Amino acid sequence: MPKTIVLLLVLSFTSLPTTAQTSQKLPKEPYPSMNTLGDTDPASVSDLNAQIIWLMAVSPAPADTAEVTMARSAYQRAGLGKLGATDQAKLTSILADFRKRHDAFAADYNTLVPSIGRDDVWHEYRDFRIKVNDLVEETMRAINDAIPGNAAQLHTTIEEAKRSINLTTYKSSADAAYASNPRTAATGFAMIEGTVTNANSGGDRHSAPAYATAVIVGMVPGCPGKVVPVVLSVSGGAPVNGPATHPWEYVNFQYTTRPTGPGIGIMVNCEMTVR
Repeated sequence: MPKTIVLLLVLSFTSLPTTAQTSQKLPKEPYPSMNTLGDTDPASVSDLNAQIIWLMAVSPAPADTAEVTMARSAYQRAGLGKLGATDQAKLTSILADFRKRHDAFAADYNTLVPSIGRDDVWHEYRDFRIKVNDLVEETMRAINDAIPGNAAQLHTTIEEAKRSINLTTYKSSADAAYASNPRTAATGFAMIEGTVTNANSGGDRHSAPAYATAVIVGMVPGCPGKVVPVVLSVSGGAPVNGPATHPWEYVNFQYTTRPTGPGIGIMVNCEMTVR
């Protein structure tokens, strides 16, 4: 059966062309969602959503290349300044613990997906997101307690990061206020996209940084096929596709690059089977 790819969302530091392939056989609204755009309304992006994007970009992952490791160190310096050996060791330990626990929570949840019925997925995902949200808050407190003199710079970094974040929330037909409800937006069906760079606080966000990492985490179940994260280069290079993910699974995708322009773009595709 032929497949159509429907563009769900595009995010970038600069304007990117938006394209979509559609079919007459597709419903008018195959993906019932609402978008919060940090670039135009950064105040609408919660601290929690900005913090998880930053933490995912700066924390070590098992398959890090040498370049990704250097990028993560650059993001840490941009957010916290140059640290002495003792403080750096504290930060490294805190971030490693965050990544280990986050990935374990995600693996446990995704393992459950095949056995979860549609009526029960909300409860399982809510419980999982509460664990992740609590872990994010605990990690940020640990960083600020361990390196208190750098808390103000980190706060400024997180505030600036909100401009590169988009939040896509499932639009429930049973609850018109679902997307605007703080509880459901924080713990329910939400996909968070953002980009972290090594640009210094207060720097020119339109100039090219040395590194940029696109981060996509979360889940929105409105796609009837597979959800595919895609990273694009502003300079027009070939797109990089993340793994196709079941719409009820938790997406956890990061991609690091050396941008030749002001930033990189993120778009999320929904693979739809046309019958």
